[in-house]
Amino acid sequence: MNSYDDKTMMTDMLASQKFIAQNYNNYATECASKQSKSKLMKILNEEHDIQFKIYEQMNAKGWYPETPAAQ
Repeated sequence: MNSYDDKTMMTDMLASQKFIAQNYNNYATECASKQSKSKLMKILNEEHDIQFKIYEQMNAKGWYPETPAAQ
């Protein structure tokens, strides 16, 4: 049985959230109605919120450090 540490699990969670958000973004751009697009955009926003919470936790532990942008 494989055992995964917290960093590995959170890295996988972050990658999964990025994948989910990409798919919802693709679906939202293909919507044929405003109602459907609105619902998908709400879900997309929720997925981005989840992704950011995971990122914040990883960053706080030093597992996903911020890289300053070039000026």
